[in-house]
Amino acid sequence: MESGESRQVARCRARADLTVSADVAYTRFCDVEHVNDWLPHVHVKAVQQRYPTGLAEVVLFESEIQGARVTYTLKYVYDLKGKRVAWRTPEIEARVFRGNAGFVPRPGGGCELQYAIYEPTGDASMHARTVEERTAYAETVVEAFKRWVEGPTTSPTKS
Repeated sequence: MESGESRQVARCRARADLTVSADVAYTRFCDVEHVNDWLPHVHVKAVQQRYPTGLAEVVLFESEIQGARVTYTLKYVYDLKGKRVAWRTPEIEARVFRGNAGFVPRPGGGCELQYAIYEPTGDASMHARTVEERTAYAETVVEAFKRWVEGPTTSPTKS
């Protein structure tokens, strides 16, 4: 656990070895308009702002979390060279959290996905999820992405 300014923050991590290259995995992970293809409970309501590169900068999402429908905004920051992406909610959101994902090339091909989410503990808006539940969710996200990115596709970004 990390200390936030005035509250404790749970850091939950998950990782997976992927058979696709870091370039392919990073490109597909950053294509937020397709997040619903691999996380069916998360829907993009609107991309509110884009970087000059075309990548989404500010996105309005709607998710179903433990039976509740939640709407929230994420701001994304990308490290194109390092194959990393980070996101966070504005501090004014009822549901405050942040996260990041990195794609590390493996010798001989493929890559490792390193995923982390950070959420305040004891936050009623998060339905008081335990660190174990949050970590299990991170693992679910990573496994869902792995299945999707390694599965059959007609996308030209698959290699």
